Amino acid sequence: MLQTNQLAGFGAYEEGGCSCTPAYATGDRTSSITVTSNLTITGTINNLVDGAFDDDSSDSFWWTGAAAVAGLYIRFQFASKTLITEAKWYMSGANPHGVWKWQGSDNGSDWTDIGSSFTLGNATPFQTQTQLNGNTVGYLYYQLLGVSGNASTTPYNREIEFEQCTC
Repeated sequence: MLQTNQLAGFGAYEEGGCSCTPAYATGDRTSSITVTSNLTITGTINNLVDGAFDDDSSDSFWWTGAAAVAGLYIRFQFASKTLITEAKWYMSGANPHGVWKWQGSDNGSDWTDIGSSFTLGNATPFQTQTQLNGNTVGYLYYQLLGVSGNASTTPYNREIEFEQCTC
């Protein structure tokens, strides 16, 4: 029988008590992920995890103006430490929203960069964000932090899904 530490080469992770094999979580995750943001948007930021893909303010959001993104964030708080190794950002079109980076935290104050920065969006129907694939630590909080550039008022930002597992 394989021990947990022998599974590392087979997609399992163990660090700081996190031993699991990530898989995509889909559907309505509003009860397990709290989303907050300092963006100026139309719609609700929680629409990113409600499992719905309609192009309206009940199931999506869009930037109210073409704002500079530096210092803006979209924050995801999980109920327990969660390892995320990839994300899919769903949109109705392929306009870019500036340069962003992923960060993780256990307290929502002290942040650790995960992977390299990237242009958010610019793909239809979704953008796979592989910058997280080097992450081996489970965090309570993850955030997308704006680095540079401007958001586009279109398209609709429909949903985000995480390749994840609970630590």
